[in-house]
Amino acid sequence: RIKDAKNKGGSVQVSVKIKNCGVWVDSAATWVDSEVIRQNEHGVTYEELEGKDCYLGLDLSSAKDLTVVGYLFPNIRPGIHAYYVQCHIPKEKLNNNEDFIDYQLWVDEGWLIVHEGNVIDHDIVSSKALEYMKTVNVKGIGFDVRHAYGGVITTIAKNGYEDICSPTAQGFKLSPAVITTEAALEKKKYNFFNNPVTAWNFSNVVMKIGEQGDYFPDKSKGANKIDIISALLTAETERNHREQGKTKV
Repeated sequence: RIKDAKNKGGSVQVSVKIKNCGVWVDSAATWVDSEVIRQNEHGVTYEELEGKDCYLGLDLSSAKDLTVVGYLFPNIRPGIHAYYVQCHIPKEKLNNNEDFIDYQLWVDEGWLIVHEGNVIDHDIVSSKALEYMKTVNVKGIGFDVRHAYGGVITTIAKNGYEDICSPTAQGFKLSPAVITTEAALEKKKYNFFNNPVTAWNFSNVVMKIGEQGDYFPDKSKGANKIDIISALLTAETERNHREQGKTKV
């Protein structure tokens, strides 16, 4: 198991240090190597997603930060899961970039949706989501209760999705989704559409380990964003809940 952990790295290696070697890893462990993320591409097209089953994960953050609506399509091809995101950013964040990231480049390439002013407009987030949701078969919607009830979730629920909206506990409660997602990543089962913002978010994730071996996704610095990954884990939790009948707390 120790040799296997060295090869796999990430949360597995840290867990082995805690359980087998008596080493308490207090800071964190980098989760998934960037090369693994690059290998999770299979040429899936956006057209393939139309009409297919999907699970939403929402990370609505604060009004002045990135806001993400993630769409997880399990088995869009046999054994391949597609993950498409709508990532929103206030225009003021482009002009006053404290994150030392060239957001403007990603705007120009079409990866980010810009909102005028210095805050996220919840009406735009919900309208963009609802517009896209009409083209797919939404099976479940998971969301972090923080920042959620002020606008986006309420609007989505009122548009016929109330019965499939589920508050999803964060922190160590995401541990089952972390385990299944990491396994799928290692087996190259995802397609991220070569999204550089998604890749950057993955590079920022560090995995903290609890005393019971549970995993908690975190970021090493305040400027490092992991919203897209939080949305993915939330969507995976929702998928597990709906498909396997697991109880969420």
